[in-house]
Amino acid sequence: MLETYKNFRKMTYHNDKLYELTDQDVKDIQKALLDIMKDIDAFCRKYHITYFTCGGTCLGAVRHKGFIPWDDDMDICMPRKDYERFIRGFAKVYRKKYWVQNVKRDSVYDLNFSKVRKKGTKFEEIFDMDREKAGLFIDIYPLENAFDNPVLRRLHGTVIDGLLLICSCVRVHSKWKKLKAYTEGNQEMQKSLRMKNILGTILGIVPLHGWLLLTEHISALCKNEHSRYVMIPSGRKHTFGEMCDRVHYFPPKDTPFEDMMIQTQNHPVEHLNRLYKDYRVIPPVEDRVRHSVVFYQLRSDEHGQD
Repeated sequence: MLETYKNFRKMTYHNDKLYELTDQDVKDIQKALLDIMKDIDAFCRKYHITYFTCGGTCLGAVRHKGFIPWDDDMDICMPRKDYERFIRGFAKVYRKKYWVQNVKRDSVYDLNFSKVRKKGTKFEEIFDMDREKAGLFIDIYPLENAFDNPVLRRLHGTVIDGLLLICSCVRVHSKWKKLKAYTEGNQEMQKSLRMKNILGTILGIVPLHGWLLLTEHISALCKNEHSRYVMIPSGRKHTFGEMCDRVHYFPPKDTPFEDMMIQTQNHPVEHLNRLYKDYRVIPPVEDRVRHSVVFYQLRSDEHGQD
């Protein structure tokens, strides 16, 4: 039930209510994302902020030395302390160029990770609530410490995943009419959404922003920066699927990515093995996931549903 966002991305293909990105769109997006990443990388190096590629960006760095050819986003993560410093500092230094969305900074934003969005662009997805700030983006995930005590670690992770599920249900409930319209004709997707909407109706007695802040607080409870394990609770595989030995992450290492050097985990294969059955295998076309885009504008050209 935590896979709603992923399932919506699979819906992009052949959905007349959504804009299907062309191969040229993807190339243009990748170029723009690389420019954003260069600003993020320069800022992090200047202020000694640690970051790592994660998800598909890590896979691209290892397997392709750049973007996965069909990928239309970038994902990085940062240790919690660096994550907080980055959000504050980058938003201030680049306030004229980027929106920095984060649940602690923006009461409308409703995800437990952050987005750096480029002003003057549009990349609106189904779940976006603020059309003004729905620009092309890079996702930034907090890398949390996990407790060394195995019982406490299991309890902590279970509570986090429970809270993430609650957030997902209340989020679906808050956007039910919009989501139902976009999934018309997809019975399997509507069934999943209907279950979440029912739960969200009950749990929505507490506003979504409150659940998000609670999830953020609980996720960051372990302050031990030398714990054996680290994790990305808001990542694609959630808490336990994104838990990894700290020595596989630190120290970060520079890795070629297109025309720049980007920081990856010291042993990125360990991260990739947790996310993919065999990261070396190129998936078939039907399994190549793209974003569900409602409205897209990179330059003066416009695409999508208005």
